[in-house]
Amino acid sequence: MTCTDAGSSPSLDLSGAYQRQLDHLIAMAKVEGFKAYAWKRAQALDEDQSGLFTGIADALKAAMLAGQEKALASEGQSETKHP
Repeated sequence: MTCTDAGSSPSLDLSGAYQRQLDHLIAMAKVEGFKAYAWKRAQALDEDQSGLFTGIADALKAAMLAGQEKALASEGQSETKHP
């Protein structure tokens, strides 16, 4: 990060920050050893005073449930193909 003026602060580019953080949390939650940490982090971000990450805990939960349903459907299809 480069500052051009000692008295000014650089602007932050927050566009896409929510989605990048959600994607990162989803990836971590898929690893068994990091699932609990990802959930606690999502809850902490959700409570952040900036409001930038409001709803991220619910979004992580929905993504993980959707992933489980997809995995279960996939397992069901493979069982019918290979009795």
